[in-house]
Amino acid sequence: MRERVTWLRGLTGLFVALGCSDGASTDTPCAAAFPAAPEGTVTWFVAPDGTGDGSACSSPLGHIQGAIDAAADGDVILVAPGDYAEALTITKALSILGAVGTQTETAFERAGADGVSVIIKVPTPDALGVIIKRPADPATNTQNPAGVIIKLPTEGAPSGGPVHLQGLRIEAPSPAGVQVYGRVAAIEDCVVEGSTGVSERIGGWGIYGAGGADVTVRRSRITGGRVGVQWVGSRGGLWDSLVEANRDGGVAILDAPDAIILQGNAVKANGLYGVGVFGGKGIILQQNAIIGTTAASGAGGDGVFLGAGDDVVESEVETLDGNFIEDNARLGLLLAEVRGVIIKNVVSGNLRGGAWLQDGAIDLRIEQNTLSKNRFVGVAVTRGANAIILQNNVLDTEAGETLAGTIGDGIGLFTGASARIESNVVKASARAGVLIDDAAGGAATTVVGNTVTGPRGIILQNPRPEAVEVGENTADVETPEAALALLEEAKSGFEKVK
Repeated sequence: MRERVTWLRGLTGLFVALGCSDGASTDTPCAAAFPAAPEGTVTWFVAPDGTGDGSACSSPLGHIQGAIDAAADGDVILVAPGDYAEALTITKALSILGAVGTQTETAFERAGADGVSVIIKVPTPDALGVIIKRPADPATNTQNPAGVIIKLPTEGAPSGGPVHLQGLRIEAPSPAGVQVYGRVAAIEDCVVEGSTGVSERIGGWGIYGAGGADVTVRRSRITGGRVGVQWVGSRGGLWDSLVEANRDGGVAILDAPDAIILQGNAVKANGLYGVGVFGGKGIILQQNAIIGTTAASGAGGDGVFLGAGDDVVESEVETLDGNFIEDNARLGLLLAEVRGVIIKNVVSGNLRGGAWLQDGAIDLRIEQNTLSKNRFVGVAVTRGANAIILQNNVLDTEAGETLAGTIGDGIGLFTGASARIESNVVKASARAGVLIDDAAGGAATTVVGNTVTGPRGIILQNPRPEAVEVGENTADVETPEAALALLEEAKSGFEKVK
């Protein structure tokens, strides 16, 4: 077949020399239906009503999988707008391109005090004409659902070259819109909508990478599934994309052996967590908007969770920098079994607290963040965690009601935790600016150089004199006769939802 196509293309060149139409030429009527092909590539054409051999735009194949089967490594498949009721399996290094279109929308725009903005422009669903849907035969749906599977040709085979998908819209796939196993894949300008699982907790991924895959996603929209994007034992990144309204999580990273980068994304209104890292090395989160995470059956609702996985027992964050983490149903940040740097983020309006450190969060550096209008507590360190809390603005922490009383503290240190709390500005907390209760005896806690204004300044409760050193601060320091109420989770910890 390939020799035949090469011969046909040579013949087509002769026709062009004689003034006849060439399927790949941009001045022929059929060429306008297809995206432009990269120069110097072997190109295949697919259209919904195609009946040809795919060698020219005037002779397109009728199915994308047919072009995949006929193509060789390095070929390009150009897909005309239309509905394609098929599932795709790719074992070669191919590019599959649909026209991206010109319609874009701003998914989220937010400027911080320093002028940094998160502006996301991604394709609207209607901007992409290539639509991959479930086959029409209901009996076939369970065996051949819509979606794309990218895998090795045989188990144990070399990973081969990369696969490139662009300009595809994948509707109602199961168990995933795009699944990548052990391959390098780049997904750009795509839409995945309404992924469903094969059970309550399996499947329903918009984009899924596993088995050492390297999956990068750019300028795409992943909405309405169970989990938007998930890496398991893999690497890659997500840039300039919208991940919205996925039931059990926006972005999930499990046991990542190498760096995964999330940059410039809007992660909105997902359930349980916006971004969940369950074991990962070298994680980078920069300039994302992670907002409006909802709880499910009273559980979860955190903007960002960082903690241990099954194989990677402690996560490492290279940097969590310049993100907007706002209006989440529980915590802005829940940090456990993790090391790293949390710097220059805006954490605001979260309903159970701004940043919460517990259970093996060790040597975390919380620096130059703005934490404002969070309920109950701005920054909390508890259950043996350790942190450096440096040069943050902790503002307007709001009161929350519990059975034990009203709570609203800027910085809290509880239940065997330790920290260096230095050079922070803590203003207008509903109750205490800094509350230290039962600090660790094994590691010194230092409170120095802070400016605390509000109803009450620095409160030492159940003090251990050998554990807490209070230096010069602009604040009153007191030891109350009656203990102030704490959140129940100060001792029990928040449940980690996976």
